[in-house]
Amino acid sequence: MKKLILTYSASLLLIVVLWFLFLISPLTIKRQEIKASYSEALSKLEDFRITMVEFPEHFANQKEMEKKKELIMSQLFSKEDLLRLFGALQKKASDFNLVLLEITPSIEELLAMNSQALLNNLPRPLDITVKLNGRFSDIGEYVKSVEAEKFFHGMDFCKISSTSEGHASPSIDFGFKVILEGADKI
Repeated sequence: MKKLILTYSASLLLIVVLWFLFLISPLTIKRQEIKASYSEALSKLEDFRITMVEFPEHFANQKEMEKKKELIMSQLFSKEDLLRLFGALQKKASDFNLVLLEITPSIEELLAMNSQALLNNLPRPLDITVKLNGRFSDIGEYVKSVEAEKFFHGMDFCKISSTSEGHASPSIDFGFKVILEGADKI
């Protein structure tokens, strides 16, 4: 009989341990996972609420910044600034006793580019090519002078050529990038 009670007790204890391992323990783990996901969902909901509160202010700031950007970008390549730039390049050439043969791109090309919609926030660089005739030393001084200007943003190329006899003045094709930032910068 003692053996029977001991067997039943051991069986009961085994059933309780198995019940705990297979039913209670997974439920406890699942409950902890649910609590953790609930806390995470609450924090995400609070972040979303804060975002929704700040959204109108952010949207208004974004619209204001977009208007400022359009105003600044519209001033970058105005016709007056380009004509002033071309005049400054012409004056520099004559100051250094050089003959200005050509400035490209053409005014029509510039105006067409200026009328295009703005695609990004970056200022649009403009590639300018200047063709000049003159003495080598004058050409060097001219290039040095243009490189010191505020509108100058990097050289593309510089090609100097002369006749085979060397009697005629050498000519230069000087290509560089320009970023105009308003009439007061030229």
